[in-house]
Amino acid sequence: MKLHKSNLLVFLLIGSVLVAQNQINTTTQTSSKYTLEEIGLINTEHKDHAPMLYGDKLIFASSGHSKDDKTSSNLYQSSLEKNLGYYISASPFADKLKSKDSESTTTFSTDGNTVYFTRRHSGISSIFKATKKNGKWSRPKELSITNKKYSIEHPALNADNTRLYFASDMPGTIGLSDIWYVEISEKGTYSTPINMGKEVNTAGVETYPFVSSTGDLYFASDTHPGLGGLDVFVIALGNNNNATTDSSNLGAPINSSFDDFSFVINEDTHIGFFASNRNKGRGEEDIYKFSKSDICWIATHGVILERNSSKSIAGAQVQLLDDSNTLLETVVSDGSGNYNFTQTQCDSSYKIRVTQSDYRNTTITLTTKDASDNFGTSIYLEPNQKDVQLGDDLAQVLALNAISFGVDRFNIQPEAAVELDKVIAFMNANPSIKIDVRSHTDSRSRDSYNQQLSNKRNSSTIAYLIEKGINRRRITGKGYGESQPLNRCSNGVKCSEEEHQRNRRSEFIVVKK
Repeated sequence: MKLHKSNLLVFLLIGSVLVAQNQINTTTQTSSKYTLEEIGLINTEHKDHAPMLYGDKLIFASSGHSKDDKTSSNLYQSSLEKNLGYYISASPFADKLKSKDSESTTTFSTDGNTVYFTRRHSGISSIFKATKKNGKWSRPKELSITNKKYSIEHPALNADNTRLYFASDMPGTIGLSDIWYVEISEKGTYSTPINMGKEVNTAGVETYPFVSSTGDLYFASDTHPGLGGLDVFVIALGNNNNATTDSSNLGAPINSSFDDFSFVINEDTHIGFFASNRNKGRGEEDIYKFSKSDICWIATHGVILERNSSKSIAGAQVQLLDDSNTLLETVVSDGSGNYNFTQTQCDSSYKIRVTQSDYRNTTITLTTKDASDNFGTSIYLEPNQKDVQLGDDLAQVLALNAISFGVDRFNIQPEAAVELDKVIAFMNANPSIKIDVRSHTDSRSRDSYNQQLSNKRNSSTIAYLIEKGINRRRITGKGYGESQPLNRCSNGVKCSEEEHQRNRRSEFIVVKK
């Protein structure tokens, strides 16, 4: 949910708007945005998964890089080609860790001298451990907590290497597969396995745990509410390494309707990896690279008041739009005139548009730059007292700025939309009024071209009003080209740009009150 982008408030539009501090209040929170990036050529047409960062290397499991057996996976390593930013080629990670079985899912101690990994044999997975001395890995040994009757797999160390998390279907599992952990003593022994409990585990599959350096537990689940298949979730761990919050789905683009799993991230660089069997990959399972950015959100609360009496206005439609005039959120003020938005970001700019049938439409521009929890404003509306007559032009009644189009263009630009929204608000406040929309050009270019262009602009203008809710039966209109100039600037007459501009106009003539 993120949207971009000093007077604290700049006011626009019809009606008076009066500023009063501390009437819109804000509270801030942070969420994360994930952006997929190019990983390179390390994915094959077979299974590539279980990525893990180890120093400047990317370690992963693959069944496609082997020259022979494509049914089992082994561990491979790849280095980032810094000039390209991609991972181009892969080589075996460590001969001592390779076997005739399948190896996957590594986790390394902080000093890089201990590795835990998964080895699968005859349908049962176990966790093995190896240590490195003088640059060489020892022969791996199976952990004492393993058992040939059930699987223990996908190890993940916490930041201080005192806990080893893993997935297992051992006795005591809540579902098909749960996240468990063991405590690691200073002597390197392991406690009895402990289930993470119902804060993490469900009746389905929870697997592929990973603990970030900031103490967040990431895992894959097919049962927590998600997008389909395995999805990646995150839950915060407290000082005692137990879950302290509800789990959150990371959402797209990390998750999809397919299986998404084995998520890892470097919290210092905000770069991470995960695996997925989603469509449009190179093989059965592929590794994806992503970058993470934190987004600061501000929940904005305000009040709508009448200008003259300062009484609260209930039932006002309050809309939030971004810089490109895209509608983000619509709420209605409550009985006390209060409203709130949840879609505003820190250091960004928005429009707040307020409409109520008894009052003039009002739009303000709100910036959240340097905003604190105490900044804000009240929005004051002026009673709608304008009385129009048949034949009046709403462009003049409402003091509209020129409805401008790009050169030789007829699509509605954001600046034009702001002005047309004033017409919409007035028609909503006066539901019996009907208008005739008349579009005019200046005399430059051929007569036939100008007629055609004004017809297109007229159609676009009417289509915009209808799209925003005005009944088609309340609008007529056509283009007049250059046939009705307001001054002497007809064909062949030399005029200034300002004189031509006067003829380039949109009229909104009241034809029924």
